[in-house]
Amino acid sequence: MGRGLRRVRRIALILLVGAPLLLLAGDVLLWRLAEQRLQQGFAAWQQARREEGWTLRNGLPAAGGWPGAATLTLPDVVLTGGEADLPGGISWQAGQVTLTVALLHPRVLRVQAAGRQALRLGALPAVQYMAGSTQAAVPLQPGAAAAPPAIEMQAVQVGVPAVGPGTARVARLRADFIPPASGAGGFGFTLRAEAIALPATQRWPLGPNVDSLDLTGSLQGRVPQTASGLRARAAAWRDDGGMVVLRRIGLVWGKLEVSASARLTLDATLQPMGAARARVTDYAAALDAMVAAHRIGAHMATAIKAVLGLMAAAPSGGGPGEVEVPLTLQDRVVSMGRIPLARVPELVWPQS
Repeated sequence: MGRGLRRVRRIALILLVGAPLLLLAGDVLLWRLAEQRLQQGFAAWQQARREEGWTLRNGLPAAGGWPGAATLTLPDVVLTGGEADLPGGISWQAGQVTLTVALLHPRVLRVQAAGRQALRLGALPAVQYMAGSTQAAVPLQPGAAAAPPAIEMQAVQVGVPAVGPGTARVARLRADFIPPASGAGGFGFTLRAEAIALPATQRWPLGPNVDSLDLTGSLQGRVPQTASGLRARAAAWRDDGGMVVLRRIGLVWGKLEVSASARLTLDATLQPMGAARARVTDYAAALDAMVAAHRIGAHMATAIKAVLGLMAAAPSGGGPGEVEVPLTLQDRVVSMGRIPLARVPELVWPQS
């Protein structure tokens, strides 16, 4: 009896000590396998992009992430390419990028970057920005679809040189880029930004905070590679029929709500010009805000309200009136018919 009890105790002790060790060994083995898959999958993804003309430069990777994931931390990352789809290509830089494969989701590579980064699209100047987090997901299979992944960012701070000094802040931002059909120029895109704080260096007619901005559209046209300098490239793109087509614009700014579509290009002085149709909600409150900001006069606001009042439709459920209006942008002035509404900041192009 005593000998049997001692045997049971010995087996129980072995199980108590051995089971955690077996679990630990299994986790280490699984992590090693995930680490190998991460390196192999990332190498396959890099090779596929290299065949498409993309290049990725980075410092010496460091492995880690145990016990829940396998990670590679890449310092001094520079990703460039896309000349076939966008004249001038795309360049993105980050001081550090972490690649992660979770042990429970080994077929997805998650790319995370934080801190100071830079993005350049085509011949446009690089945009420097800070982000609390930047994330994207990439399939870890050889020959995976080459479409750029969706990019999600939080706590973004970015300068907007075209509208003057100051920094805009965006709480959440998501961007998707869609390559064009074979042989076509430009690219498609969707963008959603939430909780935007505009630069405090200017007085904004509808207040400094934009609740949300949605854009869905495409950049059409090619920029001849022979053009030298940003101004020349922009002019060549315009002369070749270059255009930004916005199929949907959604804006919630203070009491103003806008749903619109637009077509934009550049005029002879390389300033934006185009036309749009917009459905506007609570236009009266927006006009009052523009009067208070001294962007339009009170008499002009009254005249616009009278015209819109003839066109407006009252919602069936009550609430502020809605109106659909044609808008034009010409000579940096946004107009409704012949009525000027606002003057947009000058788009400043570098000489070189």
